[in-house]
Amino acid sequence: MTARGSCGADGAKVVDSLLRLARDRVLALRAETRRLQQGEFPYPSSRRALDSIERLLNDSLDEIDRLLPDTGAPRLRVVTAARTALELAVACLPVLGFVLRSTNVRNAFELYRPMASLARCLEHAGKPGADVELLLSSEWEYSPFISWEGDVLPEFILVGFPAQESGNPLVFPVGGHELGHRLWRNRKLDKDFAPRVASRVTAFIADHLEGFRESFPDLAEVTGDLAGNVLVSSTVALANGWSLRQAEETFCDHVGVLLFGASFLHAMAYLMAPGGAVRAPEYPDTLTRIDNVVAAAQAYGVETPSDFIKRFEPPTPQAATPGEAYLTRAADAALTGLVPELRDRAEALVREASVTLPSQVRRAGILQGFKRMVPAPSEPCLGDILCAGWDVYLDPAFWPTFRGGEDERQGVIKDLVLKSVELHGLIEVPGERP
Repeated sequence: MTARGSCGADGAKVVDSLLRLARDRVLALRAETRRLQQGEFPYPSSRRALDSIERLLNDSLDEIDRLLPDTGAPRLRVVTAARTALELAVACLPVLGFVLRSTNVRNAFELYRPMASLARCLEHAGKPGADVELLLSSEWEYSPFISWEGDVLPEFILVGFPAQESGNPLVFPVGGHELGHRLWRNRKLDKDFAPRVASRVTAFIADHLEGFRESFPDLAEVTGDLAGNVLVSSTVALANGWSLRQAEETFCDHVGVLLFGASFLHAMAYLMAPGGAVRAPEYPDTLTRIDNVVAAAQAYGVETPSDFIKRFEPPTPQAATPGEAYLTRAADAALTGLVPELRDRAEALVREASVTLPSQVRRAGILQGFKRMVPAPSEPCLGDILCAGWDVYLDPAFWPTFRGGEDERQGVIKDLVLKSVELHGLIEVPGERP
């Protein structure tokens, strides 16, 4: 009998089959990548992403081709090469789809350069020559999202916007929240905040021990050092994780407020109000989240729409076990004490990146031009333009002599904003890749 750890004569056919199947899969994926490379790209990051993927596929093929003639290769090496090729195919295919959708004409291509500049500044604290790349795409998911494919495209940030809004510049301020996630991960803020979250969750339990015992009857006899109790620690790990996620989401909202000012609040309300019917515990409660955004806006000197809070409703109470409900309360309580620090940390990191933040003075100048239907000059920051766009959108009397309908008016607003963003994006950023 042939040992499983080696191929030998009896295993030669199996080795050949594994490698040839893996090779064919990678070849098919490379062929698809090369087909995509023949397309037209609105910005070069899409092509560079495809080039990076092709290099990964070529490396996998080289390893397989080195093993194919060697029927005596250790089985472990053969299986590793075949499995690596399979995992690569699984990881690459959705990225190829994202790259393809980034070329769709429904995307607001004018926003790419200023958003990419923001991403680079945040990635490397404003230093020129940053090598991070950005891809923007229209996606078939309602909530905007950010992704970074560490094994496939570690130097790329992928930000997706809902397909029906991907050409609407007024929703792009929520991209500031998505860039906040990258900032949180890059600065390893989870390591900073995880111990504090755990400490506050434990403190909540100590202060509400009777509720803990009622919610977890099996731990009703727990006394003494809660933090050192293994059973308690394993039980409350879920609350620690939820609260840490809430802290990240709160931090990202603060980054969005800083980068885009009032336009972030408007875009947030546009996409979210009145809030989901069911609350996910890894997100702050809707009204708590909105309160934290308003508090951040006030701290940063950003005006808040007068009816902003009134647009949101609390989620419907959901059926949960007593234990889940208790842990959710613990997670929420732990977040509350961390909000001021999260707000300060967001401001410190954004200012460290030397990003130009929105100014009401510049915004007023843009609005004067918009009155005459003239795009903004090239100097203002992206946040200024988007704030001005929302001002016009929310004021039906902004052009008192406008003769078209509301749909036409909104079309003019979006065109003015996009043209202004396009002019802004033509400014050369030192060290920026084209």
